[in-house]
Amino acid sequence: MENLNCHTLYHEATKIKTDVLAEMGHAILAERSKSRLSLEKIASLSGGLIQMHQLERIEMGQIEPNLHLLIALALLFHKKVKICFE
Repeated sequence: MENLNCHTLYHEATKIKTDVLAEMGHAILAERSKSRLSLEKIASLSGGLIQMHQLERIEMGQIEPNLHLLIALALLFHKKVKICFE
């Protein structure tokens, strides 16, 4: 990849971030559906760590979940978080 200035790199990363958040939200919704867990059940099982409206917005790609929340979701789904660069 060519050298990018700070502004260009930030702009490119921001465009990609929108797609990544949408993909991540879709994957979380799919896993929640597959596990047959409602938003209410996730909130209850998490002891309030994950709030229903927060998870719903994450699933719609509207907000960025922090790593702690992603790991908590993985634990509730009996999965592990995997990060890869393709």
